[in-house]
Amino acid sequence: MKCSIYISNNELEYLLGEVTGSNVFIAKAGKLSFETDTIEKGSIRREEAFQNTVKNMCSQIGTMPKQVDVLVVDDIVLTKMIDVPILPHKKLLELVKRELEEFVDGKKEYVYDYSVVQSRIPGTQAGTILCGGISREVLMQYKRLLEECGVHAVSLDTAVRGQVRLMEQMEDKKGKTFIVGVMDGFTLRASLYVKGNMIYHSTSRVTERDNLGLISELTRVLSSFIQFNQSQKNDTDVEAIYLCGMHKEEEKYCQNISITLGINTQLLDNTSGSVNIQAGEEDYSLQQYVYPTGNLFRR
Repeated sequence: MKCSIYISNNELEYLLGEVTGSNVFIAKAGKLSFETDTIEKGSIRREEAFQNTVKNMCSQIGTMPKQVDVLVVDDIVLTKMIDVPILPHKKLLELVKRELEEFVDGKKEYVYDYSVVQSRIPGTQAGTILCGGISREVLMQYKRLLEECGVHAVSLDTAVRGQVRLMEQMEDKKGKTFIVGVMDGFTLRASLYVKGNMIYHSTSRVTERDNLGLISELTRVLSSFIQFNQSQKNDTDVEAIYLCGMHKEEEKYCQNISITLGINTQLLDNTSGSVNIQAGEEDYSLQQYVYPTGNLFRR
């Protein structure tokens, strides 16, 4: 049984599950809110409050698995998407470091990594990778605080990479052009996939989550993504929009957005793709746990 955790600025999401091929079984799922100001833009400000929430999670799970995969918000990670020639792993890491050097704080040591977004761009000898860099100090703080609570993190990655892993498993979305929008508290994290590959990702602050306010904000951001796709002249239109992290009373907004934008808009639910998800938890839904679910597919 694998344990996957997503730590946002507002709450901690956890899953206990197993993956066999494209079949996923979720044994336990839960969300726990952090006290105010515990985490700000991914940085842990109140260590004791952070650990209290982690310990609460451990008590809900019972016996913690020996290995846990952790995702954090993209806010604390330097990211950049680039096209690269086919190179060995060591050479790619050197390239990632050079690409991110201009953004780093020279007084801090950074850890670099990357994930493959597109293994080969058609008609070329190149691929696309998502570069990542995180301060070693921040990385070790997360690792230390989790381990003191009995959580042994074997990986620490960004939320968007968990989402990409999930999309890679959905056969029905391969070759398709679509948008995934994730409401994370008052933050909208949106990604554009063109012909099955993520080419753009951005974060927007949402000022309201009431009826008209949220519909307006979502429509504005999603419309800008549609326009961006058109500007790329890639001969493909956005076919669908998938929303995640929506509250129960907000799920009906999909219809409003579909009508306004003229594009099918729906929740990324358990039946949205070819991944077969079975949940032992009645409250589990894919759109509420998109990041930790995707990270269950981590190789």
